[in-house]
Amino acid sequence: MEKRCLLAIITAVTMLLVWLSPVTARAQTPAAPKRVALVISNAAYTSAGVLANPPNDARIIATALREVGFQTIDAQSNLRRDGFQAALRSFQRLAAGAQVAIIYYAGHGIEGNGRNWLIPTDATLASERDLDYEAINLDLVLAASDGADLRIVILDACRNNPFGRTWRRGARTLARGLTGIEADDVLVVYAAAPGATAADGDGANSPFAAALARRLVQRDLPVQLLGGAVRDDVLRATSGVQRPYISASITGTPFYFREPSATPRSQPEIAPETAGVFRDCDACPTLVTVPAGQFTMGSPTREIGRVANEGPQRTVSVDAFAIGRSEVTFDDWAACVAGGGCRTRATPRDFGFGRGSRPVIDISWYDAQEYVAWLSQKTRRVYRLPSEAEWEYAARAGSQTPHPWAGDAGAACAWANIADASLRREDRAAVTVSCDDGVGRRTSAVDRYRPNAFGLNDMIGNVWEWTADCYADSFAERGETAVAHQQASCAFRVARGGAFNSAPRYLRVAYRARHAPASRNQAIGFRVVRAL
Repeated sequence: MEKRCLLAIITAVTMLLVWLSPVTARAQTPAAPKRVALVISNAAYTSAGVLANPPNDARIIATALREVGFQTIDAQSNLRRDGFQAALRSFQRLAAGAQVAIIYYAGHGIEGNGRNWLIPTDATLASERDLDYEAINLDLVLAASDGADLRIVILDACRNNPFGRTWRRGARTLARGLTGIEADDVLVVYAAAPGATAADGDGANSPFAAALARRLVQRDLPVQLLGGAVRDDVLRATSGVQRPYISASITGTPFYFREPSATPRSQPEIAPETAGVFRDCDACPTLVTVPAGQFTMGSPTREIGRVANEGPQRTVSVDAFAIGRSEVTFDDWAACVAGGGCRTRATPRDFGFGRGSRPVIDISWYDAQEYVAWLSQKTRRVYRLPSEAEWEYAARAGSQTPHPWAGDAGAACAWANIADASLRREDRAAVTVSCDDGVGRRTSAVDRYRPNAFGLNDMIGNVWEWTADCYADSFAERGETAVAHQQASCAFRVARGGAFNSAPRYLRVAYRARHAPASRNQAIGFRVVRAL
């Protein structure tokens, strides 16, 4: 039986603006904020044998939580289904009004019928149809933390699925642990990449639990960066064999279990964000501040080349953010590798195009998550991929035309590296524009072409750019904000902007491509966003 193990840290931050003002804080001595936790370890399974590590892992996590001020920790072990439900019901009452509510679970977890299930110790699960009757749906666990300002659910379900041995052949649950869980302002960290195995380790604790306990008590580490720090620790502990990955990012005000020290941190070459163009560190990409505003997202029904998934058009409000002036380059990627991040793809291929200041390619969506997590940890800022709405807003830069060159195809080669006459000399079958930039069928340096009105290079052409969004066929269910679209099971991610080999119809600002998040090729890269 294939062995798969996934772990998710789901951190949903709905921070309410209820903090005391500095004047009030000096005048009063408020009581310690309410911090509560439910810690569950299931190890003694009736039909699946005994797991060695969950009790030990739960113990060190509970100890770490006490150290950072959790007043109430309800520790439960070897819960049968009725007891599991009762524990969640009781915790939901406890979590109401809390500053922070954490649920930590160690034990078996299974994906069945596209949903996640935690397994009580009395489950027998003769088939996947028994999940509804014998297992605990993850939605119930998430709901148990409702009512707290900050909700954290940690699923340490990195075990084999021993129940699938007798299930029908080909069932998805036969070879899967937990599936990804994503939503607005949710951090999802898996113990290992999809399809890989997470180790229990040689000692009393798994590499993940040991790293998590250590990072929970660290001063100066915001919750938004917790998953990335744990990921890097696990990579080091397993010599790169086990790679947790981050599939979504937390935004909003940084929250600390332990407040930062008063000593200012050192940051080389930091320019004021209000200056418009800045970098957070020597090895960081150059960023451009994009102002807040509104725009019409998608394409009108009469736009030439329009595809149905580009609508319906909607008005989107966008908060200010900073975005990479150019696509992440091979030099940028090398800095991440040298700094201890980006281990999975330490040497991406360049397909003979060249490296240096050309955009990094041969990079999956998951690889891009490693890069933004490394930047976040290095700078103590929140880096991530742009949402589709942020990307389109930045690419349009106040325009509603299909292309940056506003319909003048002869000017396209001044704006973008696309399929043109120089490419057609190498590929006579290619559909191209008539202009000629001399580059041919390859990427170019990121600073070669004219920037748009926001000062951004290569928003169209050069390479497709990964976004944070899970692909959907239309914008019909989207709201009016620029947050990324997420869903529990995400088969495809959205890429935008076209590439050096893209025909004109794909170079429209509104065009949306979909790719499996694990895919890598010569024409997909990415750029970063940094929260302001």
